[in-house]
Amino acid sequence: MQEVQNLPLVVDMDPGYGNAVNVVYAIPKLADACTAAVVIEDGIFSKNSSLRSGGRHPLVSVECFQGKIASAKDISYMLVFARTKALIAGMGVETVRRGVAYAEAGADAELVHFKEKTPDEVVKFCGEWVSRSYRLGRLGRWEMRDRSFVGIML
Repeated sequence: MQEVQNLPLVVDMDPGYGNAVNVVYAIPKLADACTAAVVIEDGIFSKNSSLRSGGRHPLVSVECFQGKIASAKDISYMLVFARTKALIAGMGVETVRRGVAYAEAGADAELVHFKEKTPDEVVKFCGEWVSRSYRLGRLGRWEMRDRSFVGIML
């Protein structure tokens, strides 16, 4: 793809194709394709759509996901965006704990996935968590008075 365009390539790895061993296998292949960044989520493998009504949203342990992040960072120049489904799973405060742990493991950014009709949950998360890494959030059409606490809105 990089031969025909010059935009950074970002690859969504979903839950990282399983465990850290699979991340270690995939990252060099993605690097060969000139990938600039990967997005890995903390849901279990195999992927279960977050948008499905009444769906279950089990997450891997924080330690397991930190291993995936650290493995990707150890073997590559790529940016690693950690996506958490903790808000969708109804875990509230756990979202902050996971965000901090993922940043400590080396995540370059956190993407907080949510599906509520208002941004209240993700705004609360961003206000409670102070980190050096960027925060990414899908805020859609909402207008927000103070966006200074969100690095990038998708």
